[in-house]
Amino acid sequence: MSTQKNKQIMTLMMVVAICTFATQAMSAEIPITVDIYGQANLSVDYMDNANPSDSNAGESLYLSSNSSRLGFKGSANVAEGYDVIYQIECSVDLSEGSGTIAGRNSYVGFDTPYGRIIGGKYDTPFKSLATGNDLFMNRIGDNRNILGIGGAGFNLRSDDILVYTSPTYYNLTLVAGYVAEDGVNQADALSTSLSYKAEEVFQDGDCLSFGAGYEVHGKRLIGPAVAESESGVRLAATYKTGAWAFTGLTEWLYDTGGTKDADRNTFGGGAAYDLGCCIVKAQVYKCDGVDGTANSNAVMYVAGVDKKLSDDTTIYAAYALMENQAGSTLAMAGGGHGDNVTPASGGDPSGFSLGIIHKF
Repeated sequence: MSTQKNKQIMTLMMVVAICTFATQAMSAEIPITVDIYGQANLSVDYMDNANPSDSNAGESLYLSSNSSRLGFKGSANVAEGYDVIYQIECSVDLSEGSGTIAGRNSYVGFDTPYGRIIGGKYDTPFKSLATGNDLFMNRIGDNRNILGIGGAGFNLRSDDILVYTSPTYYNLTLVAGYVAEDGVNQADALSTSLSYKAEEVFQDGDCLSFGAGYEVHGKRLIGPAVAESESGVRLAATYKTGAWAFTGLTEWLYDTGGTKDADRNTFGGGAAYDLGCCIVKAQVYKCDGVDGTANSNAVMYVAGVDKKLSDDTTIYAAYALMENQAGSTLAMAGGGHGDNVTPASGGDPSGFSLGIIHKF
């Protein structure tokens, strides 16, 4: 990866945004808005880590807080069409009474007619492509349990990131993120996505969306002694028609962990059907394992049901199973789900979850 070139591109984008803002700024009184928002996501889980050496057979009951949050966001209009925007989002662990200030997506930046540019701690465009395609986000069976595994990981909420989001033209939106080296040579990263969403081209409210993403990590972001940069490509699609929704995603990772030819491919998808009283859904993901590592394949199955009590409150149930080959130790919980289990090599961890999500 050309570190110098990436730095020049992202620096130029920031300079253009700031200069454009400066030429448009006015001395008039600036109106400011502040919104307080959040999400409480709590579940009771019965999980088995499938580890025969566990004295309790690996089975246990958990109370898990799953990406619960409290946030503050707002904007200040500084000129016609130009806003300063900000967000401070805190993680909240409802089950243990703890949390972190600005531990989730937190930033400050500009919203302009030419796009949005922000800096801070934020999800990479590559990560967002997968979470937007997940039917079980922040629950057991979250697709991040099997996607983006290895090296520095490809589901990053990165520190020190600049993110540019283009205006939408012809239903297309470009997002580009650059992770600064922050004083460590080759500890940077570049992440991009291009997405398409169309509703008006279909009758009866059908909607199609798809996207492609690319991400590359500098050697020192992975570790101090790796030989290669690692990179990844994702393709994702969602189609909604009537009561049905279908998702699909495939991912190719290259030189994971900085090891040449340690490649890993993963693919999967799901379906959901709205019965009126509730939504039933399921998804399956399979990874082919890391090239050069024997028996490292895995398959994750998850099925569940959602019941909306109101526009802001949903209760849900889900069952998930991860089937690991002898050299794999992937879990079906994690990836946004607060409590996790660690299986023995080749173990098949599983879990059943009952939860509630309330947004405010």
